[in-house]
Parts: sequence; structure tokens; C-alpha cells
Amino acid sequence: MIIKELELTHFGKFHGKTIHFEDGVNILHGKNEAGKSTIHTFIRCMFFGMEPSKAASSKNIYKLYEPWEDRGGYGGTLTFVQWGKTYRIERSFRRPNPSVRLLNLTDQFELEPAQTHIFSLLGAMSETSYRNTISISQMESVTDDNFAKELQNHVANLGASKSMEIDLAKTENTLLQKRNEYAGKIFQQASNHSKHLLSTIKENKMLMENLRLEEYEAQKTLDQNKEKEYTLFAKQNEQRKELTCSMEQCIEAQTRLAYEEKRWENEANHFLQKSGLTLEQINSGQKPKICRIALIPAFLLFLFSLGIGGFYLYDLCNAYAKNQISKYMYCEIFAPVGCLCAILCLVWMVSLLQSKKKRTKAYQMYLQKHLAYEEASQSLAQTKKEIDEYQTKLEELSHSEYMQLHEQNHELEQQLLQISWKLEQTQAQIDSLRIKADAMDKVCQQNLFYEAQIEAIDLALQTLSDVALSIHESFGKALRQKASHYLGLITKQVYTDILIDDSFAITLKTKGRIVSLEQLSRGTMEQIYLCFRLAVADLMYEKEKLPLFLDDTFAYYDDGRTNDTLIMLKTLPRQIIILTCHSREKTLMQQLP
Repeated sequence: MIIKELELTHFGKFHGKTIHFEDGVNILHGKNEAGKSTIHTFIRCMFFGMEPSKAASSKNIYKLYEPWEDRGGYGGTLTFVQWGKTYRIERSFRRPNPSVRLLNLTDQFELEPAQTHIFSLLGAMSETSYRNTISISQMESVTDDNFAKELQNHVANLGASKSMEIDLAKTENTLLQKRNEYAGKIFQQASNHSKHLLSTIKENKMLMENLRLEEYEAQKTLDQNKEKEYTLFAKQNEQRKELTCSMEQCIEAQTRLAYEEKRWENEANHFLQKSGLTLEQINSGQKPKICRIALIPAFLLFLFSLGIGGFYLYDLCNAYAKNQISKYMYCEIFAPVGCLCAILCLVWMVSLLQSKKKRTKAYQMYLQKHLAYEEASQSLAQTKKEIDEYQTKLEELSHSEYMQLHEQNHELEQQLLQISWKLEQTQAQIDSLRIKADAMDKVCQQNLFYEAQIEAIDLALQTLSDVALSIHESFGKALRQKASHYLGLITKQVYTDILIDDSFAITLKTKGRIVSLEQLSRGTMEQIYLCFRLAVADLMYEKEKLPLFLDDTFAYYDDGRTNDTLIMLKTLPRQIIILTCHSREKTLMQQLP
């Protein structure tokens, strides 16, 4: 393949930029920030695109190389010759609708699908292979100490897998990690735990059978007792109704008698107060008497007032009849006063006699009320006694055979409820154990799956080892010979043989002695790295003769090594495109014959 022309229509800083290439060695020289990396990236994107699925960094690349000025277009064309025919790739990177076309300019027709034909023209090269074979850049991010390890890993991967996209070491580590992951997921005690769960379920089932038998016996006894209880209950219920009815009547009589007792008591106390006697006086047999202490003075005063009044009244009437003046002074005063006092004393004596009559009547009423009170009290006491007798009989009914049977049946019902609760709990436990047993069965099935996966991984690791050994013995040998040939050319036969052991440790044979990779300079290791990638390109893409892209590859080379490398590159039957910020490569190239 020979790239003839690049047209960067709109890509990064370039707009309408056209670059032509010739067969053989082409050198693009420019200062830093001149756009060499942009051109290098443009070629790769023209071959492989920059869709998100192509590379994890494609989104960043898209933003990085978006046109600086014209935002409408984003793309370009690449014209190349392959197997005697000229082709042109036309791409638009503008998202969300990127496009690609492949035109056969020799036969004047378009090939579809374009990307599939591009892939075929590149010899089925993937973007990863492109990056690791014909597209070579300086490994600036790797220090001198670590570069030897990087180179050894690179060669080990090539020699063991014959592919740039397969990292056998990484694949082996991934398989081992997966194996350890599966091994970690295996529950070693799953089988024993499952057996224990099944045994526990069996024990619980036996317990449930015993509980059901116990429930049956208790229910049978309860049914028999219930029938007997109903018969006794009907008989006792009649007795209870009769006793309850009689007791209710007694309670009503008790309430009535208590009310009458209270009423007779209140009335007796009322008449007791009116009689003027105390309860002790009545109990001693004393009756109400007239108050002689007040009656005698009243009678004497009555006689005295009557005598005075009558005397002066007689004298006053005699004087009035004779039309004379009374011979006694104040006769007109003493006569009415004496009569008035006599009348008052008479009223007083009548009042005392009337009071004695009222007390006597109240005394008689007290005796009647007190007698009624005592009769009510006796009746009340008798009623209370009857109520106590009824309560005793009801209590006797409560402790009768029926009540004992009723309590026994109640205990049987409680026992049945307890058995039912135990059955529910046992069933719930069995259900829980079954769930755990099912889960443990799944764990056992998973264990079988994991064990099968581990066996498959072990087989894959063994197969991987066998295949890697086979590739190492065939492709690895050819790779070593090809790389040794290129290394001899660019080192002027100082290093002519690259040795790779079974562990892919790289050593160089020179003048009868063996030199390890760590003993070499950074420049020599860069040359070995270049030789291996050239060897891979020759072995894997021999027919296509794809161009070789070198982007500041000679940074660690001195002038002598650079000159020797350019001489070797000039002899290669492929197009070489060198991108550099130094003028040394161009000067040395011009001096070559």
C-alpha cells in the first residue's frame, strides 16, 4: 500500500490542507505545534474512524481535533494505491451522523459497505494492531528502568499469541481471577448444611404428627364432655333461673324494706323530738308531764292579777256609778293592767296545758312509728338472710358437677388452642426450613456450576499454555529471526541475535557473550522495539506491505544510529512516513546515496 494524498478539509487547525506522499521514505518536518500529531491522527482516523465503539478515548479525540474555524465540516479524504488500484476514502466525522465512502478511482465505482472493504484492504488489520505495528511513536511516558519490562511484555505477547489484540498474560490473570472468584463463591459446607436442614424438617414433621394425634384425642374428649355439659347446663339453668328469680324478689323486698325502715326511723325520731323526751327517758318508761314549775307561778300570778284588776275595776265602776272620783290613785291604770295580766296568765296556763297534750300525742305517735320501724327491721333482716341463703345455693351450683365439667372443657379448649398454635409455629418453621433448604439446594447447584466453571477455566489455562507454547515455537521463532535480522542491519552487526527463553526474557548475543535487556542503553532498547514491530508487520501483513509511520521515533537515537536506521528503512519494500520536529532526519536522508 502507498498513500498518495491527504486532504484535511476541516480537521483540527487544518482547513483545505493537501499533502502528497511518494513511494519510499517521506519526511514531514515541522516545529512543535506545527500539526504533525494532527496529521498522524488524521491518517489513523481516516482508516478506522473515531466512533465511540472504536476506542475509549474517541470522545476526547473528537473534541481535541474539532475544526478550529469552520464548525460546519469535520473530515477529509485519503487517497492510496493497493494491489495496482487507486482508492480514495472520504470521511465526515461530524456527529451525530458521521459518514464514510470508499471509491475505486481506477474502475470508477463505490464500494459498499465502505468500512468492511477498508478493513479488507488493510489485511484485516484492527486499530489496535495498527497502533502496535506500523504506527510507531516514541515511548515518552516510560522511564528507562521500566522500558525494558515494557519491551519484554510486548515481545512476550507477540511471541505467545501472534496478535496485538490478545494479551495472554492479562488473559491468564483474568482467568485466574475468575477462577479465584468462583472458588471464593463455593460454599464448602453447603451439602452438610442441606442435609442438616432436611433432617430438621423431618423431625418437625414427626413433631407435627404427634401434635395432630394429641389434638385428635383432646378434641374427642372435648366433644364427649360438651354433650354431657349441655345436659347438665339445661338442668342447672332451670335451677339457677328459679333461685335467681326468688333472690331478685328478695332483693326488691330488701330495697323496699330498707326504704320503709329508714322512713319509720326518721318519723320516730321526728315524733321523739316533739314529745320532749329523750330515748333514755322513753326506754325507762317515762311519759310526758305538765310543766308544774311554770304552771304554779302562772296560776298564782293569774290570781294576783285577777284580784288587783277586780279590786280596782270594782272601785272604778262604783265611782263611775256614783259619779264620784275614785278614792284610789291610778285606779284607771291598775284596773286594765291587772285585768290584762290576768288574761295573759290564763293564756299562758292554757298554752302549758295544750303543750302537754301535744307532747302526749307525739309520744303515742313515736311508739307507733318505733313499732313499725322494729317490724321493718326484722323483715329486712329476714330478707337479707333469705338472700344469703339464695347466694349460698347459687355458689353451690357454681361448684357443682356442671361447673367442674365446664372448667375441664375450658382447659381442653385452651389445650387445643395451644396445640393449634404449636402446629402453626411448627408449620411456619418447616416452611422456613424448606425455603432455606431450597436456597441451599440452589447453592449446591451453584457449587456444581462453579466447580464446572473452575474445571473449564483450568482446561482453558492448560489450553492457553499449550497454544502459547506452540505459537512460541513457530511464530515466536520466526519473529525472533526477523527482528534479529533488522537489528543486525541497524547496529552494523553489533547485535545479530535476539534470544527469547520460555519465560520471554530477552537477551542479546554479541561477540560470544550474552547481554540482558537491562544492561542496554535506552537507544538500543528503542531500536529493538522498532525491529520487533517491523518484524510483526512483515509476518502478519506480508502481502499488504502497509506503510510505516514513525512519529518522533528517533528522539533517543544519536546521529550514527539514526543514519543506520534510515539506511535500513530505505531498503524496505514499503512506504515510510517520518514525522519529526528535528531537521536531522531530513539532512541525513538527503546525504544517503
